[in-house]
Amino acid sequence: MIEKIEDHQDFMGDLSFFLFKVHKIETEISCADIKKYFDNYKDTIDRIRKKYIEEKPILINYLRLLLIMNNCNEVGHIRRASWEFEGVLFSLINNRNHLNTEDFKELCSLDNNERILIDFCKNKIFGKAENDEIFKLDEFSTEKFIKGWLILKVVNAENENVCLAFYDGNETGVSAYVDKNSNRLITTEDFSWGNSICGFGVRSGFGSGNYVHYTNNDFWLNPKIIDTPFSEIAFDKKNRTKEQIKKNNEKISELIEIIYNRHELSKNDTEKKVYNDIGSLNLR
Repeated sequence: MIEKIEDHQDFMGDLSFFLFKVHKIETEISCADIKKYFDNYKDTIDRIRKKYIEEKPILINYLRLLLIMNNCNEVGHIRRASWEFEGVLFSLINNRNHLNTEDFKELCSLDNNERILIDFCKNKIFGKAENDEIFKLDEFSTEKFIKGWLILKVVNAENENVCLAFYDGNETGVSAYVDKNSNRLITTEDFSWGNSICGFGVRSGFGSGNYVHYTNNDFWLNPKIIDTPFSEIAFDKKNRTKEQIKKNNEKISELIEIIYNRHELSKNDTEKKVYNDIGSLNLR
């Protein structure tokens, strides 16, 4: 076991990751504990790296999202791209930042059970979404918008029982314009969750010709695809209508309600403000 860990690309002889505080209590680490942590590591980080999704697509979605919510990859300026948009890598793990996060350490200490791991990710993600008021749009930032978009995509993918595509553009990641109105699906309507979209950044040369790109007609409204609306919206801009935006808002309202119910939040004033933001007419 020790030899396998030492040969792993993330450790290369360094076992310090396994000598940490579990649940903030000093503890002795046994060989059985080390095996559990390493098995979980292989079933999480290595599964993402190898894009091995056939058995556990929902877990893979939530794991990628947990890394984002812990800022293992941070939303921000994309190197050699325009300052008009920002992005974050969702599927590519090109660092070891997760090794230093309490959430990931705790994740690796759990029993290697798919349901347990998924529920752990959900509780952490939805708790952070509540604390950071991710779904409130009155104070827009690309970080909140992209994180909120990815949370909605992951919850929707679970409902559809699909794995979100392993795609990060040309290592530009999931992206959105800094000016919120540039992210609208219909430019004559107000910005809202239902009238907005995230895409993937495109960079060319030394900052020229940069923009946020969205998927093509073949994959439009496919639940596996990140850079497409959730429902109803026509691919051709000239065919988009207010009614489609309303339907898209209703779909997103349902997803946000799932998030709140899952995290056992009450229908308080903050939540009402969120529902107003996404265009829902009534709270049930």
